[in-house]
Amino acid sequence: MERDRFRVSNKVCFFDDSEVLLLANHDEVWELPGGHLEVSDDNVDIALRREVREETSLAMVSYDLARLHKYEDQFAMFWTCQEWDGEVTLSGEHQDYAWVDVDRLDDIVVTWPGLRDLIRDWVQG
Repeated sequence: MERDRFRVSNKVCFFDDSEVLLLANHDEVWELPGGHLEVSDDNVDIALRREVREETSLAMVSYDLARLHKYEDQFAMFWTCQEWDGEVTLSGEHQDYAWVDVDRLDDIVVTWPGLRDLIRDWVQG
């Protein structure tokens, strides 16, 4: 008997004042850094730090769970981070990165429309 399963992902909103870090995938769609948990992950914290380090080279110093979100067969944990170490260096998973002003979010294509509202809430709230 096969059980119903969710894919679980972590996404992080790095923000500084009114700007957020977004990564452009190879389809030129912008998204937050992060990734899926793997079966071998011992805990969410290890997976979160690994995915962020792999995609951006950043080390998160302090971060908070901001929201849980379910859609289709995925369950996402969204985190906010305002303190980190390092400079952004991309892996091969993304083609570009940008610090985007919250007021310019409507000018870019993001992974899903609700992402804009989540980011605005985090940065402005």
